[in-house]
Amino acid sequence: MSPTLLHLPILAGQTPETKEFLAELSGPRAQAYAESQRALEVGKEAWFITRSGDDDILVAYLESVDFAVALQRMSASAQPFDRWFKDRLRSCTGLDLDNPPAMSLPELAAYYTES
Repeated sequence: MSPTLLHLPILAGQTPETKEFLAELSGPRAQAYAESQRALEVGKEAWFITRSGDDDILVAYLESVDFAVALQRMSASAQPFDRWFKDRLRSCTGLDLDNPPAMSLPELAAYYTES
């Protein structure tokens, strides 16, 4: 599994909606979320909300077999959970995973994991 970090600005006024969205991932949608992640070959995923100046930022840490493939699969998916996830993420951050923009991912500079 290879680690990836994403950082997405939360749209103005959307932090409460973002918190509700993320709470559903570990609450009522946890099983569907797990099934989706398995299909995408994502072994770990953690979401954080942080502040930068006056803005809230959504940060995701993922470990996947191949992030580019996982992103491509998510973009193409019409599964009900994936559709819900993409719609909620778009409403919170403006990121359209149906048509993801070209993005440069942060460079992995150091990584530790206990074997």
